[in-house]
Amino acid sequence: MIRVVFFDLGSTLIYFDASWLEVMPRAAATLTDALIRSGLDLPREDFTLRFLHRIQEYYQQRESEFIEYTTQRILQDLLAELGFSAPAPLLRRALQIRQKRLGANHAGLIPTMENYVAILRRLGRHDRAQTYEAYLRDLRSQKIRQKE
Repeated sequence: MIRVVFFDLGSTLIYFDASWLEVMPRAAATLTDALIRSGLDLPREDFTLRFLHRIQEYYQQRESEFIEYTTQRILQDLLAELGFSAPAPLLRRALQIRQKRLGANHAGLIPTMENYVAILRRLGRHDRAQTYEAYLRDLRSQKIRQKE
């Protein structure tokens, strides 16, 4: 039985006030660099462009089909198509580095995400909860560094 439905209606959890056209290419390059530093032998420019193209395709498809996937899944699918395999923790860390590069304002995000993780756990979605818990750990460490 479904007890809770959670909606994130764009900019409700994360407010972004920069230009996507300026930030996305830099964030994609940062992601590629993190993957390369983690040991994947990716062609930097080619992979960065492929990832940007894949994300853009996904955004267009999401608007028409109303099906949402995680960025981790999109990244994992692209890597698999290119013959690469990477463990989920490596992908999460690379995506966290990308997220920092995007520079979103996370005001109010931590308590909301904590509630969301609890809901996911109650619904038995432990895989999704783990993804968000890793993201929360990173957000908390950023907050601590900002206060110092």
